[in-house]
Formats: sequence, structure tokens, C-alpha cells
Amino acid sequence: MEFVCELYEIQRAAGRLFLHEHPSQASSWEEWCILDMLKVQTAIGHMYAYGLVTPGPDGVDMPAMKATRWMSNCPELLEALSQKCPKTHEHQMLRGSRARQAAIYTGEVQDAICTGLK
Repeated sequence: MEFVCELYEIQRAAGRLFLHEHPSQASSWEEWCILDMLKVQTAIGHMYAYGLVTPGPDGVDMPAMKATRWMSNCPELLEALSQKCPKTHEHQMLRGSRARQAAIYTGEVQDAICTGLK
């Protein structure tokens, strides 16, 4: 974490952008170097709002919430990544292989990142 925070600071000092992502409840958000970087903005987005589904117990894809926290010095990027799920349906727990599958960004997340940067 310290190394990536050093890189973020180099990016910021040079007038360039950075983006950091971890699950919203991850303990890494409490690391001293991350807390120091929180001078910049953060946003929380639900990955199901960006199309995240994983196979359910019967093999049928089900919504997976995965609340994700983003940190960046680009407010437009954070705005694009802060969509929330309306929670009008059930979500499945992300455990085991489902958690691994949920680690891959959907095309919608990739599009949101590009849109925010534009």
C-alpha cells in the first residue's frame, strides 16, 4: 500500500490522475498511507449497477452487489463510478469462486472509467 500511495502522490504532484479501488469494507482503507491519501475524494459504487452477476446455486446468473470504494483526484471519474443498485431484488453472497469471478471488471465498469476520464 505504501508503494502505490507513493505512486499516487507522484501522479498527483505532476498534475496527472490516479484511481484506486478496493471493496468498501476492506481493512486497507484504514492503512495510514491510504488515510493520508484520503485528502482526495472517494465514492462507493455497487458493482451490480455495472452489470455484475455471478452463477447462482442452480447455475443461473444472479445479481452480485459488491460495494466498491474508489479513490481518485478526478471528481468526474468518481461520479461515473458511484452508481448504486436500487436493491429491488436479492443478491447472492460472494464467496469462494463467486468472489474470484466478481474481481473482474465488467464492460460497464470499464466504460464508466473511460467516460469519467473523458
